[in-house]
Amino acid sequence: MKIKKILISLMALVIVASQFTGCADSDLNNNVMNSEEIVIIAEKTVYDRKGELSKIDWIALQEKTSNSNSREYLDNYFDNHTNVKGIKYGPFYVDKDNNQEGNNTLFTVLGNEYVANTLSTLTNTPNKEIAQYLNKDYADLEESDYTSAMFNGYFELIPDSTPNYFNGGASLSRAEAMALVMRAVTPVGTLEPDTTFEQAVTGTAYDPYTPYASQENTNAYISTADSSLNKDNYAGTMTRAEYIYLVMNEIYGTEAVSTADVSKVSLSDCTNNSKIADTLKLTPTSNQYHSACLQYALQNADKGVPDELYQAIATANTKDIIPSETRWDEAITKTEAIEILIATMQSYYNDNGYPYNNAEGGTTASLESDAKALWEKQDKNDMSCTEEEFIEDYVTAVGNGSMTPEEFEESIEGRYSIAFAEKQAEEDKQIYIDSLWECYGGDKLTCDKETFTKEYNAYREEKGDSYSEEDFAKYITEKYGKQETEETTEETEATEATEETGSSVDNDDNTPDNNSSNNDNSSTGNSNNSGNSSNSSVNNSNTYEEPVYTPPVETPVQQEQVYTPPVDNTPAQQEPVYTPPVEQTPQEPVYTPPVDNGGSSNSSGGGLSSGNNSSSGSGFGNADYSVAGNHGWDDTIHVVDGLSE
Repeated sequence: MKIKKILISLMALVIVASQFTGCADSDLNNNVMNSEEIVIIAEKTVYDRKGELSKIDWIALQEKTSNSNSREYLDNYFDNHTNVKGIKYGPFYVDKDNNQEGNNTLFTVLGNEYVANTLSTLTNTPNKEIAQYLNKDYADLEESDYTSAMFNGYFELIPDSTPNYFNGGASLSRAEAMALVMRAVTPVGTLEPDTTFEQAVTGTAYDPYTPYASQENTNAYISTADSSLNKDNYAGTMTRAEYIYLVMNEIYGTEAVSTADVSKVSLSDCTNNSKIADTLKLTPTSNQYHSACLQYALQNADKGVPDELYQAIATANTKDIIPSETRWDEAITKTEAIEILIATMQSYYNDNGYPYNNAEGGTTASLESDAKALWEKQDKNDMSCTEEEFIEDYVTAVGNGSMTPEEFEESIEGRYSIAFAEKQAEEDKQIYIDSLWECYGGDKLTCDKETFTKEYNAYREEKGDSYSEEDFAKYITEKYGKQETEETTEETEATEATEETGSSVDNDDNTPDNNSSNNDNSSTGNSNNSGNSSNSSVNNSNTYEEPVYTPPVETPVQQEQVYTPPVDNTPAQQEPVYTPPVEQTPQEPVYTPPVDNGGSSNSSGGGLSSGNNSSSGSGFGNADYSVAGNHGWDDTIHVVDGLSE
């Protein structure tokens, strides 16, 4: 069934709410009953987004380098520092057990009471020092953007725009908002894909956000659980009510939010409407239940919001996360989203206590302990390093975030195993020998590949560091190179001559003898007088003096033959079609000297022989020892650049 999409702008919703409320209610119910997609359109803020969104990636905190000016300022302010091995230490890089941690999240860092207390001084209104550095990284900041830009620039919660725009006033899509919250609380690692989520939302410009946004599916009001989240809603603008619901569920937990006492809360622009489902004749198990309820609330803003949304909004108000004027039906902007997220985290730690209070950089004792335990699992006789070197490598790789503990363990065989290294060296060596055999062996040598390999091994061992592939090629060729015989050379030349002329030589009674070129009175076959020896005799007095002429190879005359003259640079002959009568009186031929093909009257080979220019042998034994052409050994293809002995 083709899906019908219901698109209703906020202004249209207000009109519908005031004039055709009953009709709209019925339409929503019909959409749900008929499984027609409900697409929620919240009014976006009037903001001109600048630049293009940067690529979204996910790397450990201590590997991040963006926004270098404000990043350097924050590191200096909080005394975060990097050692010579690339491991970062400081209040941002320590866990609750005082261990160095390079893969911390914003939520973890704000759990350090020292950071929280120092942060309150940094973000105090009179302190504008950070603004100087932020304005070097961003070109579009308002004063209200500073705190959000500082955290987003350091922790890379959500991509900024190129080349240097923060776009704090831009509305966020549900994809962006869900990804932002997830990346603020989740250490970098492997994510489990949610195929149901992916199938529901794939096909928008926000596909790169899906691996992160999918992790917040259970915390979002518009989700795939009841099919409310489709492609259009995923790319559509998220409301402030939805965002507060999302953040409160993530930080405090759904149970704590749903059971919070909000009986004394009084909000200026938001009331609880627990009757929306009854009005729409829906139950919580209905398909698209949440999108239908939110749609109705947006159409009837003065009647309140669904009870689940109200519970989250009211709870946030009791904790001073948001004021009594909630603006729940407005779009959430980037700056406000980060501010609400940070405020919720700080409120959570105020309510539940800070896990630790550490101004120090943390130690690597925990990493060293993990490394030692991993060392004990190894075969010490097969390790190419000492225990101290192994532990140091582990602490550096895992400590600076370049590898996870699992990745380091998987790399042990390739990095340290002696047996593995020897096996790899043998494989590399065989690949190199195969390449040598392909270039210099095969049908070029009289030995087989096994002998060739033995010769290489012996030669390489003898030469050691002075080994040269060029010298080995000469050596093996001189010892096993094939020598071509004179007969083979002559056969090769004859074959080449035949290929060049495109015809064959036939010395029968009707064809001039090509070997007669050594006689003083040579018989010359003219192209127009072929077919009869009596017509091919030319008196020497009628010829040019000592002409250099190589007769074209002729085809025996056949009766009624149409003759096509050989292609050359001379003008075309007249009367090209010649049918010789049996008793015809010889005609005096008009002689047109053919183009000199490089022959010689002293040639002993006749035909198309090139005289003294022909070689007596063209085998590999006389080559220049290069793999291809005459470029020398610089063009030799080395599959492996030598082997470690």
